[in-house]
Amino acid sequence: MSFIITSPIKSEPEASNRLFLAGGITNCPDWQSKLIGLLEHEQDLIIYNPRRENFPIHDPNAAQEQIKWEYDRLKAADIISFWFSSGSLNPIVLYELGMWGNSRWDKQIFVGVDDTYQRKSDVVIQTKLARPQVDVVDSLELLAEQIQRYLKQPKPLTTSVPQLPKIPSYEWYIPRPFFTPRPPAHPLYGEAIMCNNCHSFIGWSKNFDNYAGPLTCPVCGVDNGNSVTWSAHG
Repeated sequence: MSFIITSPIKSEPEASNRLFLAGGITNCPDWQSKLIGLLEHEQDLIIYNPRRENFPIHDPNAAQEQIKWEYDRLKAADIISFWFSSGSLNPIVLYELGMWGNSRWDKQIFVGVDDTYQRKSDVVIQTKLARPQVDVVDSLELLAEQIQRYLKQPKPLTTSVPQLPKIPSYEWYIPRPFFTPRPPAHPLYGEAIMCNNCHSFIGWSKNFDNYAGPLTCPVCGVDNGNSVTWSAHG
């Protein structure tokens, strides 16, 4: 069973996957409950739900507390689903998509837009320009299916690599498609091997010519066979 964390709760159990439900709240239907219902049987999954059952509207500190809770959980999540629902233009969700979805390649994102959402074409076009591998869907059922398929895939090797202190000149190794110019190899792990189809991270190699790691992309599922060529030195 999934573990649901609702604002303003901060404590949480250990889990391999953390999913944040980004989407409209004010003047919007409770789509979060429906999506949670579709995902509640997934194992090893924490779902961050920012919708409160009773928001303390008269508490002057409530808004700041809510915004900080959402920021911290968006930062902690490795998966973010975006749902643009009816009832509002979802201005905060547009901001979150730009900041956390289309500008940060360390987050796996899934995007869905209700057919009645007024700026649907904007969301679709902007997402395709920034994240061409993301398939924007038009129902919560399809959004849940995408998330479930991703959860069943093997984790990228980066999850088992010891964390290094951040070195600004080597931040390129976070998966990001079409980066140019191609950067130098990582000083410890060697070259990043990338998928030819969606350019997601597959594994590290200190000797690209003799790479013997996995060739199936953990994101798009494509078997790259012997044609993995997208690496640090190209």
